[in-house]
Amino acid sequence: MGLLGGERKKSEEEYAGLVLDEYNFSDARFVFRLHNTNKELVVPRKMLDEYGINIYKLVYVGEINPFRLRKQLEVLLSSKGEESLKNFLRDALSLNERYVTSEIIKKIERLSEELKQPGKIITLNTNKFYVAYRCDRIFSAFAFRPEENTIVDSHVSYIECKDEICAYYYSAILNYLAFKVISKGRAFIRHQFARPLLALYLAGLSIKNMDDKISMLISELSKKLHEGAPHISYDNQRIAFMKIAEYYEFKEIVKMIDSIVDGESLEEALELVSSQGSEEDE
Repeated sequence: MGLLGGERKKSEEEYAGLVLDEYNFSDARFVFRLHNTNKELVVPRKMLDEYGINIYKLVYVGEINPFRLRKQLEVLLSSKGEESLKNFLRDALSLNERYVTSEIIKKIERLSEELKQPGKIITLNTNKFYVAYRCDRIFSAFAFRPEENTIVDSHVSYIECKDEICAYYYSAILNYLAFKVISKGRAFIRHQFARPLLALYLAGLSIKNMDDKISMLISELSKKLHEGAPHISYDNQRIAFMKIAEYYEFKEIVKMIDSIVDGESLEEALELVSSQGSEEDE
């Protein structure tokens, strides 16, 4: 909580976010600007070690499109826990309060009150491949190999895969299932979490059940989509899927899976992640 400064409401003022819009290391100083502020803060570099502060690369739910992560957000968190992060922000503000406006002071003070972070920060293994997907409503998915200090937003579900082929395969299957929900005019349930994974197993689309040649071809087509999918922001994920449905590679994936999946099993799988009737989903 506190990544982007909270949701703006009529009754509440915006506050600063933990996401870094700018930062650099200059000699013995750390210079950074928090999201939703217009002034850099400067602190001694040794303060980062003192408070366990690191810069993490965040897989954020709002940046996920089918076959594409638009960008990672860089965020300040503390390996020593929530209170240590709050104290860092308060001390950083104290060191800079003569050089910033009262508005910025209020925004950062509010952030130090509102933010929440886990006691233990789990980073992804840089030697592994992953599939991550939105875990609310439309479960757009993408495959990736993480950089150092990569973490995942609480509104994102992910699985660790044994290799690159497996990761690209499962991202294709998850996007296929989401697309089938949309093309059938169904409504996505609000909270997905592990449901899409259970759905692909119900549909008989586990990679273990797939012919090796077919799974390899799906993986190759998926990889091409990851390389060529639009790097843009959409108003909602239905529009994103309508755009990706125009790509030759995705058409081939849909055609291939449609030809082998059992119709009753697919319907049972879709029942797990959606319901009859349509609804505007993000």
